[in-house]
Amino acid sequence: MVSIPERIHLLELDVVDSTNRLARELGVNGAKPWTIVHALEQTAGRGRKKNDWLSPRGNLFLSAILKPINGPKRWSELSFVISLAVADTVAVVTNRSIIGLKWPNDVLVNNKKISGILLETGSNAKKESYLVVGVGLNIAHSPKGTRYGATSINELILQKSSVKTILPILIRAMVNWYDIWENSGFLEIRKQWLKRAHGLGKRIEIVGMAPKTQEGIYTGLSKDGRLVLKKDNGEIELVSAGTVTFV
Repeated sequence: MVSIPERIHLLELDVVDSTNRLARELGVNGAKPWTIVHALEQTAGRGRKKNDWLSPRGNLFLSAILKPINGPKRWSELSFVISLAVADTVAVVTNRSIIGLKWPNDVLVNNKKISGILLETGSNAKKESYLVVGVGLNIAHSPKGTRYGATSINELILQKSSVKTILPILIRAMVNWYDIWENSGFLEIRKQWLKRAHGLGKRIEIVGMAPKTQEGIYTGLSKDGRLVLKKDNGEIELVSAGTVTFV
């Protein structure tokens, strides 16, 4: 059984509306770094862009309160850090070496989404900033009828796994990649993320970026984590936000 690192303050709940909401509330009240809220079920889970996140019992839901020494301007880099941690966890549990990372923070197996990551910031009464990192990982269930397809860990293995088994593996992986980020910087994270980048070199469409939908070739990541898009006219654009579709 994998142990949880000593720095972790784990709050385990049966049912909660949203682990991210509760973690933000704890952050406002001065919770220690690496306080992690874990629930067996969420009644109002959320994903990126305020989308609902289906949260049935049997899947994994956690939110970690972090106070990085790197300044808030760099906190968006943790999207890639946590993606690597989730990818490592899925690789270990499913015994698969090929796990795809779709910009900015989706983890894919067989081109299907297996997890979601949500970053939110806040500040406490002392005006100290903190970050909440929410992770949803499909273990026993995956939603049907999604736009890009979804999968779960138990669809990929013969001997079914459980939240109890996977939770400490994920937490340890999160701590490991977080320490690499704090000690070695984003360039090492970027290097490792690009090794697993899904669709690198492919033609993509980006929806939700101003002023309109754009198309081009996905050529890499900038030094601060923006997607590098080579447009048809040869211009290079660095994309900070949007939804990537492969065309």
